[in-house]
Amino acid sequence: MEYMLAGLLVLFLFWSISLAKVVVLPIMLGLLIALTLSPLVRWLGKFRVPPGVAAVVIIFSIGLGMAYGIYMMRYPAQMLIQQAPEIQQELRVKLWDIAQNVERMKQAGEKMQELAAGGGGDSAQETKVVVNDGSMLQTALASLAGTGSALIIAMLLAMFLLASGNMFQHKLIESFPDFGNKRRARRISRDIERQISRYLAAITVINAGLGIAIGATLHFLGMPYGLLWGVAAFALNYLPYLGGMLGTAIAGAVALVSFDSVGHALLVPISYMTLTSIEGQMITPYLVGRHLRLNAAAVFVAVIFWAWLWGVAGALMAVPFLVFLKVLCDNIPGLFVIALFLDGETRTAARARKTAARRKVVPRPRGMQAAVSRGLNAAASIPPRLPGRRRARPAG
Repeated sequence: MEYMLAGLLVLFLFWSISLAKVVVLPIMLGLLIALTLSPLVRWLGKFRVPPGVAAVVIIFSIGLGMAYGIYMMRYPAQMLIQQAPEIQQELRVKLWDIAQNVERMKQAGEKMQELAAGGGGDSAQETKVVVNDGSMLQTALASLAGTGSALIIAMLLAMFLLASGNMFQHKLIESFPDFGNKRRARRISRDIERQISRYLAAITVINAGLGIAIGATLHFLGMPYGLLWGVAAFALNYLPYLGGMLGTAIAGAVALVSFDSVGHALLVPISYMTLTSIEGQMITPYLVGRHLRLNAAAVFVAVIFWAWLWGVAGALMAVPFLVFLKVLCDNIPGLFVIALFLDGETRTAARARKTAARRKVVPRPRGMQAAVSRGLNAAASIPPRLPGRRRARPAG
């Protein structure tokens, strides 16, 4: 009965969050931004910069940087939007040709099977083409507009949270009655702040490098608007798994329209997929996996779930939400089982890795180095002579 009530409570909670998306989404996004930037505000505090001044400077610097990036990208984005109907029409024609070739090959295979089976009946084949007239571009632009307005509200909320310093954290700690729970609350809040800020900072640097690499590669292959593709790769890579697949599909579709040769067009999605695979399988596990290990299946399910619940913004915040849940479960004994399933490795492997990291192996000296080392150790073992008056030698 208790488990049934808990399940109903969870379902009601997510239903309420889905209905209150317009209000809850900017608040959660503002909290994530504040958690990410709070170490920077604390670092500026070492130079006697007040938290309010540091918060205003950081938020306005980020806002100006984003505004400048949008201003620089306005021309290629406008050109691509204007050419979208032509690209869609040409892509439909090329895909129709490919579909016709596939249909001919299918009919030839069926005729060969009929001849092999001894039958010669002709069967009428009818091909239907369903064209979706819905404007996906308008839907995407509307979603981006909603995310942009939520981002502006979240930035303002993050500025106020950062300007307040550690006030809310201290109030949270003081709300617990006994000292043990106060220590646990402090440890949980510090771990959540450190893990989320470290993850988002590392992912931002990795995405910037990936965007530069993809933009340069596609520009070298002759794709139009290479800078735009780099920015798109930077933004899409915040979506684990889905961002790389979506970027590869869009780049492949535009390349199929831009180039006459199919082989040349296939180089674009192959290059995009190769670079994202190197980033996802080698670079990100090396830089992020040392401090944060999450189950890949849990990450994928979280991205799908929050994308269904909140759209693009929910998919962007899926991994930080998962980090928050894992840190919470790690520090609460009753939720240990959930933390065990969210972890990317077994407890035995984690314990062995931490033991190997703490172990320091000192190499044994050999040869002349060993002799010098033994001499120094012997000299160090001789007790020092205490200063005193020298005894006079008797006269003989």
